[in-house]
Amino acid sequence: IPDDLGYVIETHHSTDPARPLIIHIQEAHTNYEAQKHLAEILDRLVTQHGLKLILVEGGEGDVGLAYLRDYGPPENRREVAEKYLKLGILSGEEYLDIVSDHPMMLWGVEQDDRYQDNIQAFLDVEATRESVRPAVASLRQAVETLKPHVTPEALRTLDEKAKAYAAERLTLADYTEDLLTLAARAQVSTESAYPHLHHLRQLHRLEQGMDLALVQQEQTTLLERLARVVKPESLDALIAAARRMNAGTATKEAFYEALEQTAAKAGSTLEAYPNLSRYLKYLKHSRQLRPAVLAQELDRLVASLRQQLASSPESRLLLQIETQLDLVEKLLALRLSPSEYEQFHALSFAGTFPAWAEFLNSQCVRQGLPLNPFSRLDELEAALPTLQQFYAVASTRDEALVARALAKLEETHEPLAVLITGGFHSPQITKRLTEQGLGVVVVAPKVTQPTNERLYQAVLKYKSGHGSFKEVEAAAAATQLAESSKQYAAIVAA
Repeated sequence: IPDDLGYVIETHHSTDPARPLIIHIQEAHTNYEAQKHLAEILDRLVTQHGLKLILVEGGEGDVGLAYLRDYGPPENRREVAEKYLKLGILSGEEYLDIVSDHPMMLWGVEQDDRYQDNIQAFLDVEATRESVRPAVASLRQAVETLKPHVTPEALRTLDEKAKAYAAERLTLADYTEDLLTLAARAQVSTESAYPHLHHLRQLHRLEQGMDLALVQQEQTTLLERLARVVKPESLDALIAAARRMNAGTATKEAFYEALEQTAAKAGSTLEAYPNLSRYLKYLKHSRQLRPAVLAQELDRLVASLRQQLASSPESRLLLQIETQLDLVEKLLALRLSPSEYEQFHALSFAGTFPAWAEFLNSQCVRQGLPLNPFSRLDELEAALPTLQQFYAVASTRDEALVARALAKLEETHEPLAVLITGGFHSPQITKRLTEQGLGVVVVAPKVTQPTNERLYQAVLKYKSGHGSFKEVEAAAAATQLAESSKQYAAIVAA
């Protein structure tokens, strides 16, 4: 998968080479950038690897749109499909099915009654969400008001760094460097526990002062020398590796590994080529980096540092409230990851919110701050089972998705298939597939912009027959306006 389109998260080899290979793609619903990259990944799999069968959630049976190809020439189809892809109504695989001439089969693997239960759970959340927002907001305001007075300076610094990173005012590399520096000061060991963070730090340091023009010059010099001294068959193999890289069928790492091995056989040490050697080290660290694991390590290190830096009983309890409140807010927005849902599911909130309110106001009295008029906390507690039901029902769909995917594979005898689901389903589905002895490659399209939750919710309601196209257009327009404002602010700042 080219770096500009996405990356492989994990791979699982089949216990039986005769069994199909499934490429499990984690999609970001209604995210235009992710869906466009998804379409390009599928296009490469079709053209380079003969992919025909694409299994999708959200539908049952034949959900292909190839019949729309009869309604206009390619340029017109692309123009219209692009519009609906940006609105989030078309997915990446549907977009490709319309604009290409590939012999693809899009097959929905949902069990309809379970899917409809999930839609109903979503609508129940929609009906409940607004009534409990004031309670959550009042708790959040109290926590943020107290933090400067209760938490130590080092913990406040950590939170400021986290907010700056979330707001894109701090790069990933700089955020990682800051976290590792804070960890060293707090005497938190990180070398073995957070290897991807250290790979990223090393990558960033190798990038500093790297001159790609000098890398290219040294590479040319080395290739000219190798052309004079190596056997023709070794040179042919190296040229073939370069062609595969240029054609996009092999990675840069594969070519440079072949180059390094050829040079070693010819008695050339890369120490004579310092810029090229530096670049090869950069590629090796890059190959070891897995973005999904890196994100997990970031979260784990932040959580560990918070526990370490919360030095007083009051700051530890405030941190506990803040951590659990984060989960409640993500539940309310339907943004929990599988691991976060497990954390939430393990907690009991019976009587918790009034206890939080009592502690927060007692601290306000102690710090000479105004009391908080908490309200509707009982409604928030009563709403939690409804909010959780969305995830509980979503989990029950996994078994049906896998069973129907396997049935379609057996029916078609395809050696290769793609299964596309949202990220929440991915861990359980991957586990079930590998338990069946299949080879699985988990892939995520590249995403640099967050998903617009309002657009996602508007599209889901529209597709389920409970919303309007105008609501979708309004949500999409709000996204475009926000992006334009961000770009304008960046221009002004520059």
